[in-house]
Amino acid sequence: MLVADPEMSRGFPALRGARVTVELADGRRMEALVPTRKGEPGNPLTADELRAKFLALVADSTFSDHATTLSDWVEALDRGGSGSLAWLAAPAAKG
Repeated sequence: MLVADPEMSRGFPALRGARVTVELADGRRMEALVPTRKGEPGNPLTADELRAKFLALVADSTFSDHATTLSDWVEALDRGGSGSLAWLAAPAAKG
């Protein structure tokens, strides 16, 4: 059964978390609380999670063939990298 938690509802929209309680067949109850959803400033994605999300989002896009290269380029910006993205506008070379 799904029931809204009044405490969680009061925190919305600043907090968009969830509390889950599961009652097992033997009567034990297990509860987990995540005060804010994954990806929010209070619960950020790891670098690996962010990269995986980016790659998944561009998988079916025009840039899918360049997704890893583009991701590497963006990550390099944090390390002082720079460079042109003109190669993205050029037609893909066919071999």
